[in-house]
Amino acid sequence: MSFYKGRHILSGSDFDYHLLENIFKLAEVIEAMEMDRHGREELSCVLNPIDRKTGRRLGEQKKVLIYSPNAPSLRTAVGSEVAVQLLGGQVNRFQGMFSPFTTEVVGPKGESLLSVVRTAIAFGYDMIIVRNDNIRAETDSFHVLVDKIETLQLKRPFFFLSAGEGYLHHPLQMLTDLSVLREFKREQLMSGSLRLGLVGDVERSRVFRSLVPAMAYYGGTIYSIAPEGMLFPEDVWEEAVRINNEMMLLRSGTESRYRDPIAICTEGRQKLRRVDIRDPFEVASEVDAWIFARLQKNLRADDSPDYLAGIEAQYPRYCMRPELAQAIRNDAIITHSLPDAGQFPEKYHLGEDPRFVQWRGVEKSKYTKAAVIAENCAPNNALIVHWNRARNVSEREKMQETYRQPQDHVCPAD
Repeated sequence: MSFYKGRHILSGSDFDYHLLENIFKLAEVIEAMEMDRHGREELSCVLNPIDRKTGRRLGEQKKVLIYSPNAPSLRTAVGSEVAVQLLGGQVNRFQGMFSPFTTEVVGPKGESLLSVVRTAIAFGYDMIIVRNDNIRAETDSFHVLVDKIETLQLKRPFFFLSAGEGYLHHPLQMLTDLSVLREFKREQLMSGSLRLGLVGDVERSRVFRSLVPAMAYYGGTIYSIAPEGMLFPEDVWEEAVRINNEMMLLRSGTESRYRDPIAICTEGRQKLRRVDIRDPFEVASEVDAWIFARLQKNLRADDSPDYLAGIEAQYPRYCMRPELAQAIRNDAIITHSLPDAGQFPEKYHLGEDPRFVQWRGVEKSKYTKAAVIAENCAPNNALIVHWNRARNVSEREKMQETYRQPQDHVCPAD
Protein backbone atom coordinates (compact mmCIF):
# COMPACT_ATOMS: atom_id res chain seq x y z
CA MET A 1 0.00 0.00 0.00
CA SER A 2 1.33 3.44 -0.91
CA PHE A 3 -0.89 6.56 -1.18
CA TYR A 4 -0.08 9.82 0.62
CA LYS A 5 -0.21 9.32 4.41
CA GLY A 6 -1.45 5.81 3.66
CA ARG A 7 -4.83 6.71 2.17
CA HIS A 8 -4.94 10.01 0.20
CA ILE A 9 -4.26 10.37 -3.54
CA LEU A 10 -2.79 13.72 -4.46
CA SER A 11 -0.18 13.11 -7.17
CA GLY A 12 1.35 10.51 -9.45
CA SER A 13 4.08 9.95 -6.85
CA ASP A 14 1.53 8.53 -4.39
CA PHE A 15 1.63 5.19 -6.21
CA ASP A 16 4.15 2.42 -6.41
CA TYR A 17 4.30 -0.34 -8.99
CA HIS A 18 2.37 -2.83 -6.89
CA LEU A 19 -0.44 -0.35 -6.19
CA LEU A 20 -0.71 0.73 -9.84
CA GLU A 21 -1.00 -2.86 -11.05
CA ASN A 22 -3.51 -3.69 -8.32
CA ILE A 23 -5.73 -0.76 -9.32
CA PHE A 24 -5.59 -1.75 -13.00
CA LYS A 25 -6.56 -5.31 -12.15
CA LEU A 26 -9.43 -4.10 -9.95
CA ALA A 27 -10.58 -1.86 -12.81
CA GLU A 28 -10.65 -4.89 -15.12
CA VAL A 29 -12.75 -6.77 -12.55
CA ILE A 30 -15.17 -3.84 -12.25
CA GLU A 31 -15.58 -3.65 -16.04
CA ALA A 32 -16.24 -7.39 -16.22
CA MET A 33 -18.77 -7.12 -13.38
CA GLU A 34 -20.64 -4.31 -15.11
CA MET A 35 -21.04 -6.53 -18.18
CA ASP A 36 -22.66 -9.29 -16.10
CA ARG A 37 -26.19 -8.97 -14.65
CA HIS A 38 -25.28 -10.52 -11.33
CA GLY A 39 -21.98 -8.67 -11.38
CA ARG A 40 -23.79 -5.33 -11.63
CA GLU A 41 -25.98 -6.24 -8.66
CA GLU A 42 -23.00 -7.27 -6.56
CA LEU A 43 -21.06 -4.19 -7.69
CA SER A 44 -23.77 -1.93 -6.29
CA CYS A 45 -23.15 -3.43 -2.83
CA VAL A 46 -19.43 -2.57 -2.64
CA LEU A 47 -20.08 0.85 -1.03
CA ASN A 48 -23.59 -0.06 0.13
CA PRO A 49 -23.22 -3.36 2.00
CA ILE A 50 -26.59 -5.14 1.85
CA ASP A 51 -27.49 -8.81 1.94
CA ARG A 52 -29.30 -9.02 -1.40
CA LYS A 53 -31.25 -12.10 -0.35
CA THR A 54 -32.69 -10.70 2.89
CA GLY A 55 -32.29 -6.97 2.31
CA ARG A 56 -30.51 -6.71 5.67
CA ARG A 57 -27.98 -3.88 5.91
CA LEU A 58 -24.48 -5.14 6.66
CA GLY A 59 -22.80 -1.77 7.08
CA GLU A 60 -23.03 1.96 6.39
CA GLN A 61 -23.42 3.24 2.86
CA LYS A 62 -20.32 5.23 1.95
CA LYS A 63 -20.77 8.91 1.10
CA VAL A 64 -18.60 10.87 -1.35
CA LEU A 65 -18.58 14.64 -2.00
CA ILE A 66 -17.29 15.94 -5.33
CA TYR A 67 -16.24 19.58 -5.02
CA SER A 68 -14.95 21.92 -7.72
CA PRO A 69 -14.63 25.69 -7.40
CA ASN A 70 -13.89 25.87 -11.14
CA ALA A 71 -15.92 24.83 -14.18
CA PRO A 72 -14.62 21.33 -14.97
CA SER A 73 -15.07 19.40 -18.19
CA LEU A 74 -18.00 16.99 -18.48
CA ARG A 75 -15.63 14.03 -18.16
CA THR A 76 -14.26 15.34 -14.87
CA ALA A 77 -17.59 16.56 -13.53
CA VAL A 78 -19.55 13.38 -14.21
CA GLY A 79 -16.88 10.66 -14.30
CA SER A 80 -16.30 10.44 -10.55
CA GLU A 81 -20.02 10.66 -9.88
CA VAL A 82 -20.73 7.71 -12.21
CA ALA A 83 -17.92 5.71 -10.57
CA VAL A 84 -19.37 6.18 -7.08
CA GLN A 85 -22.88 5.28 -8.28
CA LEU A 86 -21.52 2.16 -9.96
CA LEU A 87 -20.28 0.97 -6.56
CA GLY A 88 -23.56 1.81 -4.84
CA GLY A 89 -22.26 4.80 -2.89
CA GLN A 90 -24.08 8.03 -2.14
CA VAL A 91 -22.61 10.95 -4.06
CA ASN A 92 -23.20 14.70 -4.03
CA ARG A 93 -21.61 17.20 -6.38
CA PHE A 94 -21.12 20.86 -5.55
CA GLN A 95 -19.52 23.55 -7.67
CA GLY A 96 -18.46 26.61 -5.71
CA MET A 97 -16.94 29.89 -6.82
CA PHE A 98 -13.30 30.80 -6.77
CA SER A 99 -11.28 33.89 -6.03
CA PRO A 100 -8.36 33.94 -8.52
CA PHE A 101 -4.83 32.88 -7.55
CA THR A 102 -5.53 31.69 -4.02
CA THR A 103 -6.48 28.50 -2.28
CA GLU A 104 -7.71 30.39 0.76
CA VAL A 105 -11.04 31.61 -0.67
CA VAL A 106 -13.03 29.08 -2.61
CA GLY A 107 -16.68 29.43 -1.63
CA PRO A 108 -19.21 32.03 -2.72
CA LYS A 109 -19.20 33.39 0.86
CA GLY A 110 -15.45 33.36 1.35
CA GLU A 111 -15.30 29.75 2.54
CA SER A 112 -11.80 28.26 2.59
CA LEU A 113 -11.01 24.85 1.19
CA LEU A 114 -10.13 23.67 4.69
CA SER A 115 -13.59 24.80 5.82
CA VAL A 116 -15.17 22.85 2.94
CA VAL A 117 -13.32 19.68 4.01
CA ARG A 118 -14.21 20.13 7.69
CA THR A 119 -17.88 20.59 6.70
CA ALA A 120 -17.76 17.41 4.61
CA ILE A 121 -16.31 15.52 7.57
CA ALA A 122 -18.98 16.93 9.90
CA PHE A 123 -21.71 15.76 7.49
CA GLY A 124 -20.33 12.23 7.59
CA TYR A 125 -18.71 12.03 4.16
CA ASP A 126 -16.09 9.31 3.79
CA MET A 127 -14.27 10.86 0.82
CA ILE A 128 -13.99 14.23 -0.89
CA ILE A 129 -12.88 14.50 -4.52
CA VAL A 130 -11.59 18.02 -5.26
CA ARG A 131 -10.72 19.83 -8.48
CA ASN A 132 -8.87 23.15 -8.07
CA ASP A 133 -7.39 24.91 -11.10
CA ASN A 134 -6.11 27.94 -9.22
CA ILE A 135 -3.25 26.44 -7.23
CA ARG A 136 0.02 27.86 -8.53
CA ALA A 137 2.68 26.58 -6.10
CA GLU A 138 3.49 23.58 -3.92
CA THR A 139 3.21 25.81 -0.82
CA ASP A 140 -0.54 26.12 -1.52
CA SER A 141 -0.98 22.52 -2.63
CA PHE A 142 -3.37 19.80 -1.56
CA HIS A 143 -0.46 18.21 0.33
CA VAL A 144 -0.38 21.20 2.70
CA LEU A 145 -4.14 20.97 3.22
CA VAL A 146 -4.08 17.21 3.86
CA ASP A 147 -1.24 17.64 6.35
CA LYS A 148 -3.55 19.95 8.31
CA ILE A 149 -6.42 17.44 8.11
CA GLU A 150 -4.13 14.70 9.41
CA THR A 151 -3.60 16.70 12.64
CA LEU A 152 -7.33 16.45 13.44
CA GLN A 153 -8.63 13.80 15.82
CA LEU A 154 -11.22 12.31 13.47
CA LYS A 155 -13.74 9.73 14.60
CA ARG A 156 -13.63 7.86 11.28
CA PRO A 157 -11.23 7.50 8.34
CA PHE A 158 -11.48 10.27 5.74
CA PHE A 159 -10.04 10.17 2.23
CA PHE A 160 -8.95 13.07 0.01
CA LEU A 161 -8.71 12.46 -3.73
CA SER A 162 -7.32 15.00 -6.20
CA ALA A 163 -9.17 15.37 -9.50
CA GLY A 164 -6.77 18.05 -10.74
CA GLU A 165 -4.63 20.57 -8.90
CA GLY A 166 -3.53 23.67 -10.80
CA TYR A 167 -0.83 22.65 -13.27
CA LEU A 168 0.80 20.45 -10.63
CA HIS A 169 -1.02 17.09 -10.48
CA HIS A 170 -3.87 15.03 -11.93
CA PRO A 171 -3.50 11.45 -10.62
CA LEU A 172 -6.94 10.28 -11.79
CA GLN A 173 -6.28 11.13 -15.44
CA MET A 174 -2.80 9.65 -15.09
CA LEU A 175 -4.43 6.33 -14.15
CA THR A 176 -6.72 6.56 -17.18
CA ASP A 177 -3.92 7.27 -19.65
CA LEU A 178 -1.68 4.60 -18.17
CA SER A 179 -4.51 2.05 -18.30
CA VAL A 180 -4.99 2.84 -22.01
CA LEU A 181 -1.28 2.24 -22.62
CA ARG A 182 -1.55 -0.97 -20.61
CA GLU A 183 -4.48 -2.21 -22.72
CA PHE A 184 -3.21 -1.36 -26.20
CA LYS A 185 0.59 -1.47 -25.73
CA ARG A 186 0.90 -3.89 -22.86
CA GLU A 187 3.92 -5.81 -24.15
CA GLN A 188 5.98 -2.67 -24.73
CA LEU A 189 4.88 -1.07 -21.44
CA MET A 190 5.56 -4.12 -19.29
CA SER A 191 8.92 -4.79 -20.94
CA GLY A 192 10.07 -1.19 -20.46
CA SER A 193 10.45 -0.59 -24.20
CA LEU A 194 7.47 1.72 -24.80
CA ARG A 195 8.20 4.89 -26.79
CA LEU A 196 5.68 7.49 -25.62
CA GLY A 197 5.18 10.85 -27.30
CA LEU A 198 3.76 13.66 -25.13
CA VAL A 199 2.68 16.47 -27.44
CA GLY A 200 1.68 20.08 -26.78
CA ASP A 201 1.81 22.13 -23.60
CA VAL A 202 4.07 19.62 -21.86
CA GLU A 203 5.25 22.20 -19.32
CA ARG A 204 1.83 23.00 -17.82
CA SER A 205 -0.02 19.75 -18.42
CA ARG A 206 -0.82 18.39 -14.96
CA VAL A 207 -1.64 15.05 -16.60
CA PHE A 208 1.87 14.72 -18.04
CA ARG A 209 3.39 15.85 -14.72
CA SER A 210 1.60 12.93 -13.04
CA LEU A 211 2.09 10.41 -15.83
CA VAL A 212 5.88 10.61 -16.18
CA PRO A 213 6.70 9.71 -12.52
CA ALA A 214 4.29 6.75 -12.85
CA MET A 215 6.01 5.69 -16.10
CA ALA A 216 9.26 5.53 -14.10
CA TYR A 217 8.08 2.23 -12.59
CA TYR A 218 7.91 0.71 -16.09
CA GLY A 219 10.74 2.42 -17.95
CA GLY A 220 10.78 3.37 -21.63
CA THR A 221 11.42 6.48 -23.68
CA ILE A 222 9.50 9.74 -23.21
CA TYR A 223 9.48 12.10 -26.18
CA SER A 224 8.68 15.61 -24.93
CA ILE A 225 7.31 17.29 -28.07
CA ALA A 226 6.55 20.96 -27.46
CA PRO A 227 7.26 24.55 -28.51
CA GLU A 228 10.41 26.24 -27.27
CA GLY A 229 10.21 27.10 -23.57
CA MET A 230 7.38 24.62 -22.91
CA LEU A 231 9.33 21.39 -22.46
CA PHE A 232 8.92 19.05 -19.53
CA PRO A 233 9.71 20.60 -16.10
CA GLU A 234 13.07 19.51 -14.72
CA ASP A 235 11.94 19.12 -11.09
CA VAL A 236 9.29 16.55 -12.08
CA TRP A 237 11.76 14.77 -14.34
CA GLU A 238 14.25 14.53 -11.46
CA GLU A 239 11.57 12.87 -9.33
CA ALA A 240 10.84 10.39 -12.13
CA VAL A 241 14.56 9.60 -12.49
CA ARG A 242 14.83 9.02 -8.73
CA ILE A 243 11.94 6.51 -8.84
CA ASN A 244 13.39 4.81 -11.91
CA ASN A 245 16.80 4.51 -10.26
CA GLU A 246 15.15 2.81 -7.29
CA MET A 247 13.56 0.32 -9.64
CA MET A 248 16.88 -0.30 -11.35
CA LEU A 249 18.41 -1.05 -7.93
CA LEU A 250 15.75 -3.72 -7.50
CA ARG A 251 17.02 -5.39 -10.68
CA SER A 252 20.55 -5.57 -9.28
CA GLY A 253 19.33 -6.93 -5.92
CA THR A 254 20.58 -3.84 -4.08
CA GLU A 255 18.65 -2.81 -0.97
CA SER A 256 15.69 -0.63 -1.98
CA ARG A 257 12.49 0.63 -0.41
CA TYR A 258 10.65 -1.09 -3.29
CA ARG A 259 11.73 -4.61 -2.26
CA ASP A 260 8.15 -5.81 -2.20
CA PRO A 261 7.86 -9.48 -3.18
CA ILE A 262 4.92 -8.69 -5.49
CA ALA A 263 7.05 -6.09 -7.25
CA ILE A 264 9.72 -8.63 -8.19
CA CYS A 265 7.96 -8.90 -11.57
CA THR A 266 9.43 -5.47 -12.32
CA GLU A 267 12.83 -7.11 -12.65
CA GLY A 268 14.21 -6.46 -16.09
CA ARG A 269 12.68 -3.02 -16.50
CA GLN A 270 14.66 -0.69 -18.72
CA LYS A 271 15.82 2.73 -17.73
CA LEU A 272 13.55 5.73 -18.33
CA ARG A 273 14.85 8.09 -21.00
CA ARG A 274 13.69 11.51 -22.16
CA VAL A 275 14.17 13.10 -25.58
CA ASP A 276 13.17 16.74 -26.18
CA ILE A 277 11.76 17.36 -29.64
CA ARG A 278 10.36 20.44 -31.37
CA ASP A 279 8.86 18.81 -34.45
CA PRO A 280 6.55 15.76 -34.07
CA PHE A 281 7.40 14.67 -37.63
CA GLU A 282 10.96 13.89 -36.48
CA VAL A 283 9.77 10.91 -34.43
CA ALA A 284 6.55 9.99 -36.25
CA SER A 285 8.03 6.65 -37.35
CA GLU A 286 9.39 5.79 -33.89
CA VAL A 287 6.66 6.53 -31.33
CA ASP A 288 4.40 3.66 -30.17
CA ALA A 289 1.81 5.82 -28.38
CA TRP A 290 0.90 9.50 -28.63
CA ILE A 291 -0.88 11.62 -26.03
CA PHE A 292 -1.87 15.15 -27.04
CA ALA A 293 -2.58 18.02 -24.67
CA ARG A 294 -4.39 21.26 -25.33
CA LEU A 295 -2.78 24.64 -24.66
CA GLN A 296 -3.43 25.05 -20.91
CA LYS A 297 -4.61 28.65 -21.08
CA ASN A 298 -6.65 28.30 -17.89
CA LEU A 299 -3.44 27.29 -16.09
CA ARG A 300 -1.33 30.08 -17.61
CA ALA A 301 -2.93 33.13 -16.01
CA ASP A 302 0.55 34.28 -14.90
CA ASP A 303 1.80 34.48 -18.51
CA SER A 304 1.68 37.73 -20.47
CA PRO A 305 -0.90 38.13 -23.27
CA ASP A 306 1.91 38.63 -25.81
CA TYR A 307 3.59 35.37 -24.78
CA LEU A 308 0.33 33.46 -25.01
CA ALA A 309 -0.42 34.97 -28.42
CA GLY A 310 2.98 33.82 -29.69
CA ILE A 311 2.40 30.29 -28.39
CA GLU A 312 -1.09 30.14 -29.89
CA ALA A 313 0.31 31.14 -33.28
CA GLN A 314 2.63 28.11 -33.39
CA TYR A 315 0.41 25.66 -31.49
CA PRO A 316 -1.24 24.19 -34.62
CA ARG A 317 2.08 22.41 -35.21
CA TYR A 318 1.31 20.42 -32.05
CA CYS A 319 -2.21 19.43 -33.02
CA MET A 320 -3.29 16.42 -35.04
CA ARG A 321 -3.28 17.16 -38.77
CA PRO A 322 -3.91 14.81 -41.70
CA GLU A 323 -0.22 15.03 -42.71
CA LEU A 324 0.91 14.00 -39.22
CA ALA A 325 -1.69 11.22 -39.01
CA GLN A 326 -0.35 9.90 -42.30
CA ALA A 327 3.24 9.97 -41.02
CA ILE A 328 2.44 8.17 -37.74
CA ARG A 329 2.87 4.39 -37.80
CA ASN A 330 -0.15 2.23 -38.51
CA ASP A 331 0.38 0.20 -35.34
CA ALA A 332 0.67 3.26 -33.07
CA ILE A 333 -2.14 4.49 -30.83
CA ILE A 334 -3.18 8.12 -30.49
CA THR A 335 -5.15 9.57 -27.62
CA HIS A 336 -5.98 12.85 -25.91
CA SER A 337 -6.38 13.57 -22.22
CA LEU A 338 -9.47 15.63 -23.13
CA PRO A 339 -11.27 17.92 -23.32
CA ASP A 340 -10.18 18.41 -26.90
CA ALA A 341 -10.09 22.10 -27.71
CA GLY A 342 -9.53 21.64 -31.44
CA GLN A 343 -6.38 19.50 -31.34
CA PHE A 344 -8.20 16.67 -33.17
CA PRO A 345 -10.33 17.28 -36.29
CA GLU A 346 -13.86 15.90 -35.95
CA LYS A 347 -13.23 12.84 -38.10
CA TYR A 348 -10.74 11.55 -35.51
CA HIS A 349 -13.53 11.53 -32.90
CA LEU A 350 -15.87 9.45 -35.06
CA GLY A 351 -13.97 6.19 -35.12
CA GLU A 352 -12.84 6.44 -38.74
CA ASP A 353 -9.22 5.71 -37.75
CA PRO A 354 -8.74 2.81 -35.28
CA ARG A 355 -5.50 4.30 -33.99
CA PHE A 356 -7.47 6.99 -32.13
CA VAL A 357 -8.46 5.48 -28.78
CA GLN A 358 -9.42 8.55 -26.71
CA TRP A 359 -13.01 7.39 -26.23
CA ARG A 360 -11.84 4.05 -24.90
CA GLY A 361 -9.92 6.17 -22.42
CA VAL A 362 -13.13 7.89 -21.35
CA GLU A 363 -14.73 4.47 -20.80
CA LYS A 364 -11.76 3.23 -18.81
CA SER A 365 -11.72 6.37 -16.62
CA LYS A 366 -14.97 5.20 -15.02
CA TYR A 367 -13.40 1.89 -14.03
CA THR A 368 -10.05 3.26 -12.81
CA LYS A 369 -11.85 5.83 -10.65
CA ALA A 370 -14.16 3.16 -9.27
CA ALA A 371 -11.11 0.97 -8.52
CA VAL A 372 -9.39 3.78 -6.60
CA ILE A 373 -12.56 4.53 -4.61
CA ALA A 374 -13.12 0.84 -3.84
CA GLU A 375 -9.48 0.43 -2.81
CA ASN A 376 -9.89 3.29 -0.31
CA CYS A 377 -13.44 3.06 0.97
CA ALA A 378 -14.45 -0.60 0.71
CA PRO A 379 -13.34 -3.29 3.21
CA ASN A 380 -10.33 -5.36 2.22
CA ASN A 381 -11.02 -7.62 -0.79
CA ALA A 382 -14.74 -6.65 -0.76
CA LEU A 383 -14.73 -6.16 -4.53
CA ILE A 384 -13.22 -9.58 -5.21
CA VAL A 385 -15.67 -11.24 -2.80
CA HIS A 386 -18.61 -9.67 -4.68
CA TRP A 387 -17.12 -10.70 -8.04
CA ASN A 388 -16.65 -14.31 -6.98
CA ARG A 389 -20.21 -14.42 -5.68
CA ALA A 390 -21.58 -13.01 -8.95
CA ARG A 391 -19.55 -15.47 -11.03
CA ASN A 392 -20.80 -18.41 -8.98
CA VAL A 393 -24.44 -17.37 -9.54
CA SER A 394 -23.87 -16.76 -13.28
CA GLU A 395 -22.16 -20.12 -13.70
CA ARG A 396 -24.99 -21.92 -11.89
CA GLU A 397 -27.54 -20.25 -14.14
CA LYS A 398 -25.61 -21.29 -17.24
CA MET A 399 -25.49 -24.88 -16.03
CA GLN A 400 -29.22 -24.86 -15.29
CA GLU A 401 -29.96 -23.37 -18.71
CA THR A 402 -27.86 -26.05 -20.38
CA TYR A 403 -29.70 -28.74 -18.42
CA ARG A 404 -33.10 -27.34 -19.45
CA GLN A 405 -32.27 -27.23 -23.17
CA PRO A 406 -33.52 -30.24 -25.21
CA GLN A 407 -30.72 -32.63 -25.99
CA ASP A 408 -30.20 -34.27 -29.39
CA HIS A 409 -30.55 -38.04 -28.99
CA VAL A 410 -29.04 -40.43 -31.46
CA CYS A 411 -31.01 -43.63 -31.88
CA PRO A 412 -28.88 -46.74 -31.65
CA ALA A 413 -28.44 -48.63 -34.88
CA ASP A 414 -30.68 -51.62 -35.41
